[in-house]
Amino acid sequence: CHRPETLCGVDIDDIFAYETKKSVRIRDHRLGCLYLAALCGTFSYIGVYTLAYNLAYLKFFTPIGSARLKLQQPVVGKCDVDDATCRDAFPSTTELPYCCQPDCAPAPYAGEGSCSCSWRPRFPNYECRFYDGDSAGIPQRSGIFMASRMRFQQEVANETCLLPNATTCSKLWSIKAKPTVFVAGIENFTLLIDHSAQVDDLGMFLQARDTSGLLQVSGDGPAQQALCARSGSKTAAHHGRDTTSAPCFVQPDHPVNSTLD
Repeated sequence: CHRPETLCGVDIDDIFAYETKKSVRIRDHRLGCLYLAALCGTFSYIGVYTLAYNLAYLKFFTPIGSARLKLQQPVVGKCDVDDATCRDAFPSTTELPYCCQPDCAPAPYAGEGSCSCSWRPRFPNYECRFYDGDSAGIPQRSGIFMASRMRFQQEVANETCLLPNATTCSKLWSIKAKPTVFVAGIENFTLLIDHSAQVDDLGMFLQARDTSGLLQVSGDGPAQQALCARSGSKTAAHHGRDTTSAPCFVQPDHPVNSTLD
């Protein structure tokens, strides 16, 4: 059997030729150390620094967030204030140290409605009244105004100034009364937060009712410590350890039938 040397004028060995790799083993400790150092440096830069630390394989977007604050009076069992069966849980004014009590003396120097009590000789007390969250809390553009003391001013018109033939008027309005009152149980009110975030590039818009997460408690005062002492507090928003001291991250409470935290 005779093998042709060419095929269509091309050497048959060139037609059926194939490629393979050739490995060379270099026995030199200096080049070997340099080679391993280059491999470690490449792995550290790409694998550790670029991917693991800088998360270069992800694309980040900055969300635009907004928050709405609302004040709610204390209620029984976190019930819905719009429910007819929901009951308020205001403390008795006789248990509040800043409210005027029957054994307190009037203190006209501090204004109408004030009194002086033996357990608070340096500060005047005032009559306490009950208000709901909408009356005691006034939302602002970037926060909320929470009233702990309210001052009312009642004015009456000078009838002589309103006569059809009146030609002069010395004072149109006269102040009849301007009492000051404290909001009863303001320390037991709940601050509700309705927050949302959007990312236009992703077409994403999420509200508090659609997401889950933790609220950050900053500082280490008594109020912060009391919040962080609750069960479920964490040291970080992600993969945090359990903690009972501030600062911390806590799971927000949701009132019944409410979208606020």
